[in-house]
Amino acid sequence: MSTFISTRAKISKKCIIGNNTKIYGDVVIEDGTIIEGNVVIGHPVQTDIKHQEFSDKTLDEFYDSICNGNVVIKSNSIIRSNSIITAVQLSRGQNHVIDD
Repeated sequence: MSTFISTRAKISKKCIIGNNTKIYGDVVIEDGTIIEGNVVIGHPVQTDIKHQEFSDKTLDEFYDSICNGNVVIKSNSIIRSNSIITAVQLSRGQNHVIDD
């Protein structure tokens, strides 16, 4: 498994992203965020996947192309290893820790 980051993602330069992380679609990740390894952010939901035709894209390119949900991860959030996040906004100052 390798890291994939969508060209549509907006990621602060002041965050840490672990190995084997997948970031699909219009994801925003703000300063001070730590994303541990083997995390998927912006994963398309099953209903979006079911109604698509497959093409010659890689799985990562396919998921990225159909990902419609917005994910916003505000400053100083921590996303623990092996988490999967679809559409959500984590608010500033709430000390969010996402753990599988």
